[in-house]
Amino acid sequence: MRFSNLAVVMTSILASFGEVTEDQELDFCEVFAGCHILHSGAEAWGLRSRCLDVCYTRKMNILTNFGFILLLSVVRRIQRSGTAWYAVPCSSWIWLSRGSTHRSWVQAAGPRRGRSSSVRKANKLARRVAYALEYNFRKGVEYVVENPSSSLLGCFQRHGARRVTIYLGSFGARTLKPVTLWGTVGRLLSDHLLRVGQQSAGADAGVVFEDFDDLEGDDSELEDLV
Repeated sequence: MRFSNLAVVMTSILASFGEVTEDQELDFCEVFAGCHILHSGAEAWGLRSRCLDVCYTRKMNILTNFGFILLLSVVRRIQRSGTAWYAVPCSSWIWLSRGSTHRSWVQAAGPRRGRSSSVRKANKLARRVAYALEYNFRKGVEYVVENPSSSLLGCFQRHGARRVTIYLGSFGARTLKPVTLWGTVGRLLSDHLLRVGQQSAGADAGVVFEDFDDLEGDDSELEDLV
């Protein structure tokens, strides 16, 4: 599906469900929410929030057509300047699985031939998340993607995304566990989390903090995610 076709899908959703009314608008949405800590925190701050995860119901499996439409239906409710947070499942993208997935920095989507079923499913999931991110960006909704620092998912960053690495070991985790957050939430990623990253890694630890050039408005770089 091309980004131009995404517009057709969103138009169909609009025709089916109508315009988003003010009382339906969201400030925050946590996708792949798990125990929904961020969603709960957003609600505690008085924000209008929703969370999605297949562990709540199989209807939220975005690998299915229904689940993907459900994702887009919720994402479109996030108001301009709101935030979407995606903690994409990482097992297929981290270094521990490279021996079975055969992913690499050169071929982040895996070799074109002989991809396993699990790799194809992970690629499909990443591609559908990429379409949601594209919709977020074009609507003016900020987004953050969360993944372990060894994840190859960041190879598909777009929109002049910024990223910062923090260490969960500084927040109670049993291991150092570096996690990279990347996205368009400029103030969040450039100020607060940069300070958190410096504090958790140490002043001389070389916190990863980068800008990425904006890409053209097509999905050619996602063609391998099939």
